[in-house]
Amino acid sequence: MKKDKMKNDKMKRTILIFVSGFVRLMAFIAIAPLYGQSHSASLTNGDMARTQIICRELQGNLARAGFENVLCAPQNAGSIIIAYENRRYRYDITALGMVLQTASRYFSEINRLVLIIKRDDVSVIALQMAPVDLEAYVTSQITAREFEKRIRFLAINEAERMMGDAAVAASNSSFRKVDLTLQPMLNMQLGNREDPYKFKVDLLPTVSTVLARGLTTEFSLSIPLADEISFKKNESLRLYSLTLSHFLSLGRQTYLANHLGYFSGERYGLVSQAAHYFLNGNLAFHSRVDYTGFLYYADRAWFYSRLNLWTYQLGAQWRFSAYDLRASVQYGKYLFGDRGARLALGRQLGEAWLDFFAIETGDDRWIGFELGLPLFPNRRLRPQRFRLNLPEHYRFKYDYVTSDLGQQFRLAHDLAEFRGTLTANYICNHLYELRQCFLTGERVRITKTNNKSIEQP
Repeated sequence: MKKDKMKNDKMKRTILIFVSGFVRLMAFIAIAPLYGQSHSASLTNGDMARTQIICRELQGNLARAGFENVLCAPQNAGSIIIAYENRRYRYDITALGMVLQTASRYFSEINRLVLIIKRDDVSVIALQMAPVDLEAYVTSQITAREFEKRIRFLAINEAERMMGDAAVAASNSSFRKVDLTLQPMLNMQLGNREDPYKFKVDLLPTVSTVLARGLTTEFSLSIPLADEISFKKNESLRLYSLTLSHFLSLGRQTYLANHLGYFSGERYGLVSQAAHYFLNGNLAFHSRVDYTGFLYYADRAWFYSRLNLWTYQLGAQWRFSAYDLRASVQYGKYLFGDRGARLALGRQLGEAWLDFFAIETGDDRWIGFELGLPLFPNRRLRPQRFRLNLPEHYRFKYDYVTSDLGQQFRLAHDLAEFRGTLTANYICNHLYELRQCFLTGERVRITKTNNKSIEQP
């Protein structure tokens, strides 16, 4: 009896030890994943908090450097998105290099960088890169060709979706800031042996501002300085243009533009444009429709016609990215009712460009060229409530014509020029300039976490 009782007690103790051990094991198995998950989450939250601090500092630094509509947002820990607009530097490659240089002090904490570049607060191009790849390129560890393969260009709607609903407002808004730009304009005619050339020189003071996203207005006067061409040689100050323009991005490289007002060439009315880009901007289709009338002021009287003229142009452009060449073809109806085709071949030479063109309307044909040259300075004054400015480029156009056929007035904010050099292949072709700017660009004032400022420009 006594022996059986001891055996039963021993079995009970064994069972109790086994059950207790099993319960402890199950509790450990249940709690361990939760403990690990909590520890991992705390690390992720800490990294995300640091990324948010980097975004706030970087947004302030870029705004102080003169960039507008700046928005920096974390996508996840170590990954940030920067949206900005450049009206500070004449050359967009220089501006991109300055943005990257300003962000470079955080590269050790960033593993991915997405950049969205804007015009009039409308997104134009988006690209993604790894800071480690950029540092490898600028230190000559990899070639430009290798770095180009590691850059990814994003669809605008995809990049803006990545930006999401950022909790912070954009810094240094471009809205309702007034620029006064002094633009020289030269017209020249080549004539006969007795009078080989004639000149007409005007100064165009232009006031412009951005009213809202994509909405701009411009007011321009013409002040004649010398005139050997016009029949209206007694003219003094006159209205050159007064326009309201709206640009809209539909995503996936599709853009619309509408213009209302008084245009150069003494026309008033409405102009609508559309453009769509394929193959990273190498192929573009564009259209333009005008509904205008004649309007002119002279001798204290207005001379005008009703809105009665429809004109249009349809065309396509192809860029040969390896050489920065572009070829375009266009068909349309012009101001004097004539219809015809226009062929053009041009090349972008850094910040300059040269285009040759030929026009045939059935009644006449001619050739000509247009030259664009960058004007000093490369870095303009920081955008402010009022800024005195100089034009970015000087344009010179020459037509060898014998009639007024094939004519069309020029838009101050042409959708065909809205993107400028902000195309994927142009950026890739000029990575060496980006590298040079990154290495030798100006130093901007930097804000530390403790709110002390260093690096005064």
